[in-house]
Amino acid sequence: MARSYVYKRFLNSKEAEKENAIVEKHANERLTFSGKISIFFTTYHIPILILIILSGLALRLIFLHQFSSSIISKSLSIDERFYDKWAIEISNGRLIGYRAFYGLPLYPYILGVIYSVIGHNVEAVRFVQSLLGLVNCLIVYLIGRKVSSKTVALLCSFIFILYGLFIFYEALLISVTLGIFLILVTILTLLSALNRKTKIKFFMVGVLIGLSGLAVSGIFIFIPFAIYLIYRSLRNTANTLICSIIMVGGVMLPVSMATLHNYLAEKDFVLVTSHSGITFYTGNNKAAEPFLAKIPEIEGNDIQSFINGSRNVAEKELNKKLKSSEISAYWMRKAVDFIANNPAKYANLLFRKFLFLYNKKEIYDLGINYDLMKEAAPILRIPFLNFAIILPLAILGIISCLKNYNERYLLLFFYLASYSIGVILFMVNSRYKIPIVPIFIIFTAYGLKKILTDIREFKRPVLLDSIILIIALVFVNVPWAGDIYAKSADYKTKAIAYLESNMFDKAIEEFKKGLVETPGDPYIHFNLARAYRMKGMLDEAQDELKETSRIAPSFPYMHNELGTLYAAKGLLDESTKEFLKATEEEPGNPDYHNNLGINHLLTGQYDSAAKEFETCLSIQKKADYYNFLGKAYAGMGRKEKAIEAWREALKLSPDFAEAKNNLDKYDR
Repeated sequence: MARSYVYKRFLNSKEAEKENAIVEKHANERLTFSGKISIFFTTYHIPILILIILSGLALRLIFLHQFSSSIISKSLSIDERFYDKWAIEISNGRLIGYRAFYGLPLYPYILGVIYSVIGHNVEAVRFVQSLLGLVNCLIVYLIGRKVSSKTVALLCSFIFILYGLFIFYEALLISVTLGIFLILVTILTLLSALNRKTKIKFFMVGVLIGLSGLAVSGIFIFIPFAIYLIYRSLRNTANTLICSIIMVGGVMLPVSMATLHNYLAEKDFVLVTSHSGITFYTGNNKAAEPFLAKIPEIEGNDIQSFINGSRNVAEKELNKKLKSSEISAYWMRKAVDFIANNPAKYANLLFRKFLFLYNKKEIYDLGINYDLMKEAAPILRIPFLNFAIILPLAILGIISCLKNYNERYLLLFFYLASYSIGVILFMVNSRYKIPIVPIFIIFTAYGLKKILTDIREFKRPVLLDSIILIIALVFVNVPWAGDIYAKSADYKTKAIAYLESNMFDKAIEEFKKGLVETPGDPYIHFNLARAYRMKGMLDEAQDELKETSRIAPSFPYMHNELGTLYAAKGLLDESTKEFLKATEEEPGNPDYHNNLGINHLLTGQYDSAAKEFETCLSIQKKADYYNFLGKAYAGMGRKEKAIEAWREALKLSPDFAEAKNNLDKYDR
């Protein structure tokens, strides 16, 4: 009897197992394609994420190896050179500059800290920025996971590592990768703050916005949107006011450090940077284009041209010496006057900027572009993802998210809107556009998942998806920009790299190719003059400098190059006058002071020479400067100071033969 009962229970359990297996089988058959994918990614998301990050690391290591072997990597673009020189000054202890900040300061200060730890090593910086790019990939994954799902988050990270422009910008000494990092951390922290609703979180958001604004100024327009999000989250006017004040206080903490620097440097009130006025005018004047274009009042497009030119024009028109804030205000007024007097033309300009911002055309303004980088690093010839692919899918994703509204998406919408407004108000270029790409990638992942699911499950919306994608593809691919760049830009970049590697014949050859393309380019004539002078062809160099002066009478760096040429010809008086003008135009350039000091040495003016070399060393610690300072002290009869200077030179460069010989000779 007992045995019969147990046997029946056994049969019942077996039947139950079979029945459960059949139910599970039918459930799996009914499981949607989207559900199966979600289960797979949810189950294995950590190994998949690790594989994605390792793949991104491998791509970047191959790229860095190829790029470092290229001649192009030996030279920095104008903006990179500007940040590099600024960072060197900071690493040598000059925390307070000569004037108010001209340019956003966070990146050069971080670069300066890196230089102070590892020395002036550009390759190491590129590697660090590549690692930061992978961190950005992780943060995009975390944001995708917070606003959507693990599946979307993994798609985000995968798309991110395959976006070629991220790899491109990680190799350049500019603030793009750092700016993206800070913006993504700000968005991630604000998502957390809106969830937890703690005052410390809102304060952290403010600090991050402030820091981001010291690297990418467009983020400041996001502040009122963030306040509105706080209001929606708290639903209480009093609490909203308190938390908003706390957040704005956090913003002002890093901003006030920049303001303090500017006051200490120039006794002038400049909130962050003095270049905002001229930059706004560059994007908003009667001759303005949606992208960076030459303005009628200033010769040249580089930073030093803008620093010198904007000051000279403003002071000449107002007939007085101006502080940096007054110069910025002068150009801001000119831009506002243009807008007020030409509303229709301004509206058309804004609309064109909008079209350029959301177009596949990448507008480069650094002297190096993605196509030229492909020559240096062939791995970039892989068909990486680009804006023409990302944006149409992102538009589909955004439309889908609006249908299935999620409060967390609102933050992303607001960021895209506010940052886009910031770019359109000034000007459009590739490095200003790329900070919106990581957020578009989140919607791209959502759109990609949706269309794949609709296709696999034969859902009716697949036709609508296709229509949206076709319209978006047409919109993003319309060639609004045309052919903006002359081929001479590529020749110029390669030529300068050859020049700085002392390959003068190749440099001259590339400069001449550039002149065939754009014969009126003063930069090419100027640098061709440098190449001729360094090769010893002094008459040819002087002819090219005359041509440069004819095309651009106020060309920057001209006085220093003329001084160097006159010195090579033995005309020291003329040379000294030119070097003196160069130091007045750009007091923060140690090479100009060094050249002037060498002339003073040659003419026996040892006191004046020593002052110039001391100025050099206050800007940058360099073995050459110490060596020349030792010679100046020796000429003055200050033996102990001379010996000390040469010893400092040998500390920086133990194999410096000339400093060794000077020290041995003087000791005897």
